[in-house]
Amino acid sequence: MKFKLADYKGKHFVIVDELGELDFLAGEIDKEQALDKDFIKAHRASCDHYGIPCYVGNDDDMKEAYK
Repeated sequence: MKFKLADYKGKHFVIVDELGELDFLAGEIDKEQALDKDFIKAHRASCDHYGIPCYVGNDDDMKEAYK
């Protein structure tokens, strides 16, 4: 399963199931990569810094990892 990366002002990204009409595609990531413990730690730190959500979507595993 792949997720989209929605660009956040060219600084970071939010992992999303689907892009919204105002989102810009910054790439894709597969679920295995997104659930890697080191990736989660770094992504969460960056999202906290910018005050943005780490993940927006409906996947239960992803919601649990990024809560």
